[in-house]
Amino acid sequence: MKLIPQDTQSLPKDRESVFYFSATAIPATKQPTEQSQDTAKLSIATRLVIKLFYRPQGLTMSYEQAVSQLQFTASPQGTCFINPTPYYITVNKAWSNGVPLSNISGLMLAPKSAQLIKSTIKSKQINLQAINDYGGITQHYQYSIVSGEKTCRFVD
Repeated sequence: MKLIPQDTQSLPKDRESVFYFSATAIPATKQPTEQSQDTAKLSIATRLVIKLFYRPQGLTMSYEQAVSQLQFTASPQGTCFINPTPYYITVNKAWSNGVPLSNISGLMLAPKSAQLIKSTIKSKQINLQAINDYGGITQHYQYSIVSGEKTCRFVD
């Protein structure tokens, strides 16, 4: 399979764009005969979803620099993950005081956005590892959690 970008002029020039490619494989079956109608059969279909990122030329920082610039604020509802960078950042795992944050693996933070994660972090620090451009795991980063506003939002 070969994917060729057609119209990149309409895509943002200051941040990545994401697309999803979905492929479904449905197994072929034979026409049922009278003898096979009494037999149990199991057919399993599979679906593969791949994220495709378009990265415009001219972004000034590397992906690793972007991961290091994430910001975190505490709010009464949980922890606000803020991504001020032009990259999509996918979290592999996050923890605070050695305790992993639940339901965080695979979280994808859009460029220049904020996302509220319901958690009860008592610490003022959070550790995180992200998934890099090649599907591997980045080094572990340590961040400070600052007191935030009542709402979780990105301010440019």
